[in-house]
Amino acid sequence: AGALLSPTLLMRSGLGPAPMLTQFGIKVVEDEPNIGQNLCDHPALAVACQVKPGVIIDHDAPIIQTILRYTTDGATDRNNMQLEQLSYAGKPNGPPMFAIAACLEYQYGRGHLALTGAKSQDRPSIHNRFCEDDRDLLPLLAGLKDALRLTEQPALRAMIDGIAFPDPKRGASDEDLKGLIRRFAGSGYHPCGTIKMGPREDGGSVVNASGQMHRCEGLVVADASIMPHVPRANTNLTTIMIGEKISQDIQRHPAHFGL
Repeated sequence: AGALLSPTLLMRSGLGPAPMLTQFGIKVVEDEPNIGQNLCDHPALAVACQVKPGVIIDHDAPIIQTILRYTTDGATDRNNMQLEQLSYAGKPNGPPMFAIAACLEYQYGRGHLALTGAKSQDRPSIHNRFCEDDRDLLPLLAGLKDALRLTEQPALRAMIDGIAFPDPKRGASDEDLKGLIRRFAGSGYHPCGTIKMGPREDGGSVVNASGQMHRCEGLVVADASIMPHVPRANTNLTTIMIGEKISQDIQRHPAHFGL
């Protein structure tokens, strides 16, 4: 179910923080305070560009076709930034626009998710807490400034009629941009980490390297929720690898899984 719904399913089934389960009348099977914690992702913010007459914006085109990967100045984590040129932005019936998104590829801060009810239609409450940590804020600021500088390059400048976001009239100082990042940074759609993998001795871990829960026999999780931290890349291949690896573990050592 993934990093948002796997912990939600477990908590509705009685595995999770006991006070939260009790709040919603869920019988506690195992008090697991770390389920739903350690939420990490790729925080992102985009520069939205209005285009000049005659420039074609196709909302049926693949949204991302060009990506620049690099390391921001002073970063200790290689390839921590990704700039993505989005083929279109806004609504199909709105002003024609494209965007350049700065996407932070390694996040130090952590969020969490919580139940809002015990029923299947009760969506979890997601608290990303993006860029509350300066180690996330400063590189995303650098990426956003690089995205703004790209709009000034001749090839793009010839297409751009104006910047819709961030509004240049509202200031472009570092403090102005930091405020926008804190307020508007959104998900890069790569949530992970909410059922953290790690050794039993790690107080924050929930499952082992084979996806088996430390404190609930016979239950295995095999999706992005078990990643200890977000990888510095899109998560699809890593998630496929997790499924392949754990399925092989089950096939080769069924007795370890109670089979």
